[in-house]
Amino acid sequence: MLRPTRNGQARPRNRNQLKHDPNLSATVQSAVQALNNEFRQLQNFSDQTESWAATFEAEKQEHYQQMEQQLQEQYAEKTRQLHAEYQVRNNQLKAREDAVVKREAYLDTKLADCRANFATTHENKVKLNVGGQSFTTTKATLLAEPDTFFFTMVHSGVWQPDADGEYFIDRDPRFVGDIINWLRRGNLKAGFVGLDVDCMSSDDYAILQDQLDFFQVC
Repeated sequence: MLRPTRNGQARPRNRNQLKHDPNLSATVQSAVQALNNEFRQLQNFSDQTESWAATFEAEKQEHYQQMEQQLQEQYAEKTRQLHAEYQVRNNQLKAREDAVVKREAYLDTKLADCRANFATTHENKVKLNVGGQSFTTTKATLLAEPDTFFFTMVHSGVWQPDADGEYFIDRDPRFVGDIINWLRRGNLKAGFVGLDVDCMSSDDYAILQDQLDFFQVC
């Protein structure tokens, strides 16, 4: 016997009646079958998604490995190029250094030869005629400072004594004796050849400065 429900419809008294209802059983089985089919589809989709994710991860790792390998190869090639360029420039620099050393050795040898030649071919005493005033010194004094006018002229080969054996210089003789004394003393660091310029007149100071520039001292 069926009991009425709240909405007025009849429902089976017990579960046995549900089991023996052929229409209801078929409906439930159909729904269960449909759910099972959907579950299998979802399972297949999940499996396919996991497969896609695994494939993507593998491709990503492979791509990263390829990029890393390319970067390593590029780095190695760039390092090799820089090393080769460094070797070339280092060899060029060494060759220039060797050339400079050889040039310095050659100039030192020439300088020594010039000094020896001057010492053997000229008398030790040297007479200078500066603007009509005579000064007597030695070749060692004139060679005391390589950057001076006297040193350059002695080694030039064009500065020759006149018939009186004097070397003529067409200059004002003032302060020439002080310059020679400065070379003779060897105090080459003293400014203005050791003279006290504070006590000089402006005219004398101008003449001294002009002499220093001409004879290339201080």
